[in-house]
Amino acid sequence: MGEYLESCVNHIKLYYELAFEAALEAPELEAEATSHTEIALTWNEVEGAENYDVYYYNLKIATTETTEYVVEDLEPLTEYCFSVVAVNEDGASEHSDEVCAETLDLPITAPVVTAEATSDTTIVLTWGTGANAEVYCVYQG
Repeated sequence: MGEYLESCVNHIKLYYELAFEAALEAPELEAEATSHTEIALTWNEVEGAENYDVYYYNLKIATTETTEYVVEDLEPLTEYCFSVVAVNEDGASEHSDEVCAETLDLPITAPVVTAEATSDTTIVLTWGTGANAEVYCVYQG
């Protein structure tokens, strides 16, 4: 009976060693805002992974075979948090550490300016509003 018990213990040890060796590592994720509506996600390639699932908080938003993904159609000046899971036919890794990035502010657009000379020494400037402009500076020269 002792040999049988020892054999069972060795099989269990081997099973757990193989299970832990076969487990996928969690990816190391980075996030960077690339515009006021997009965040680029990149991560390391995980050995044995066939694809990667991308999560926004706990909601799966994409599956990709590459180690990058661009999240689009986001709101300006808003923080978004993501994680990634490596996947193969045997299962999935733990989620990567959650990484957050804030989208950029909307770009400022220049207003249309018109100039009208009202006398020999006076020019009147008028302009419409520029998107997201808070202050207007007028320069001569």
